[in-house]
Amino acid sequence: MADVMTREQRSRTMRAVKSKDTVPEQRLQAALEGAGLEFTRGSKLPGRPDFLVTTRVAGGLEMAVFVHGCFWHCCPRHFRPVDKGRHDGWRQKFKRNVARDARVRRRLRRLGYRTMVVWEHDLKTDDMARRAAARVARRAGRST
Repeated sequence: MADVMTREQRSRTMRAVKSKDTVPEQRLQAALEGAGLEFTRGSKLPGRPDFLVTTRVAGGLEMAVFVHGCFWHCCPRHFRPVDKGRHDGWRQKFKRNVARDARVRRRLRRLGYRTMVVWEHDLKTDDMARRAAARVARRAGRST
C-alpha cells in the first residue's frame, strides 16, 4: 500500500514531530522535582539521555533516564509492526532504533552509569508520572 501523502507532505509532517521537551518528559520532570531528586537535562552523554539523575546514592552512580515513545522505540506493550505491504524501510528503521537504544545503554553502563527507560505510556497522567518518578528513585537507590 502506498503512502497517502506525497513525499513533501510526509517530510513536513515528520519535521513537525517534537523530539525534545515533550509532554511526557515535562510530566516526568515535574514528578522528579516533586520527589526531590537532583537531575540535569540536555546531557552530552552517549544517546543524550533525557534526564541524568545526579543525586548521589549508594555506590555513587548517576543514572541516565530515557523517556521512550511507544511508537519509535517499539514498546513491548503497545508497538504494532508496520504492515508487510508497507515500506520495508520502516521495519528497518524500527529495528535500527531498538539496536541503537541497546548499544547506548550498554555503553553508558560501561562508563559507570545506571540506565533506565520510562515508557511514554507510563506518563499519561501526573499520577502515573509520580509513580514513574518513585521507580526512578528506587532504582537510583533512594526511597521517596
